[in-house]
Amino acid sequence: MLYANPGSEPGLHAFFPAQESELLELLDHKSGLVLFSGPTGSGKTTTIYHLLRRKYADEPLQIITMEDPVEIEEPLFLQAEVNEAAGITYDLLIRQCLRHHPDILVIGEIRDEETAKMVVRSALTGHLVIATIHAKESFGVLERLRELAISSEQMKQTLLAVVSQRLIAKYCPLCSGKCTIHCSHYQVNEKSAAIYEILAGKELQNHLRDKEDGKRFVSLNDKLRKAYACGYITEKHYLENLV
Repeated sequence: MLYANPGSEPGLHAFFPAQESELLELLDHKSGLVLFSGPTGSGKTTTIYHLLRRKYADEPLQIITMEDPVEIEEPLFLQAEVNEAAGITYDLLIRQCLRHHPDILVIGEIRDEETAKMVVRSALTGHLVIATIHAKESFGVLERLRELAISSEQMKQTLLAVVSQRLIAKYCPLCSGKCTIHCSHYQVNEKSAAIYEILAGKELQNHLRDKEDGKRFVSLNDKLRKAYACGYITEKHYLENLV
């Protein structure tokens, strides 16, 4: 998928574009919590902003973001920046931003118990909340939430989806894997693409309830194997990104 406004931010594509529709559908909810995880530099912020812009184009909403620092400037949204040295924490900003009655609230990162509790409270009180959290993969996100004192019942009531993301260099068959930034076959911003593991809907709820439905969850490793089998990525990048 090609991101909106390619002149103002790096282009980012998905190896499996059908996942874009699945991610966009999450923003149709009026309340709830969507969490993104992935290594630094894996494109989480770019993904979130792309989805928000697509949603805003269809339905202008009150969207408020808070980050440390703001990575992508967007005049369509109200953006706030965390400055812990000055006492401007995520917890404080969330409290302040809720007074503006946002339709969608974006939290740069859930770092501590207080922020986690405020995020859950916001989702429970009729807001759609999107946030990032540090974890290797989707099930790790659920464990991280438990470490931050979020109960399974709170997760059942608020969590819409957990998305784990990786950004991986594409294999270029025209250059035999020796692409440079000057490659004439691919534009520079097309030289990597994202793979998403999406835990949502019945699969998410069944996991939270320790229920088996007989349907196998398609993991990040499954997506990586498919990308490698299709020749989209090299064996080296496949092995490096397995979790």
